[in-house]
Amino acid sequence: MGTFAEAGLSECARANMDCMPGFGTFLFLFLLTLFTIGMALAISMSATLAIVLARPGVLRGALWFVAVWTAPLLGAGAWFLSERRRAAGSLRGESGGEPPPDNLTTTVG
Repeated sequence: MGTFAEAGLSECARANMDCMPGFGTFLFLFLLTLFTIGMALAISMSATLAIVLARPGVLRGALWFVAVWTAPLLGAGAWFLSERRRAAGSLRGESGGEPPPDNLTTTVG
């Protein structure tokens, strides 16, 4: 029984041998892949939430969803950049349309 217990990776460790060449590289690439997928999901979810909260309209929103979920970094980056430009333009008064309705004062007549 002792012979079978000693056969395995413990023998490699005791002899200071590399019994699994390339395992360190595999483990690093595997963890890097998991991290990248996790970040892509987090960025896509964040952009999706921002799109829903911005209420861009059905067609425009659907196009942004497709962009964000097919190319997470590029799509989300483009969304946040366009929203930042739109917000900066609306702060300068460059909305291009009617001003938002004022709910505090209404005119009757």
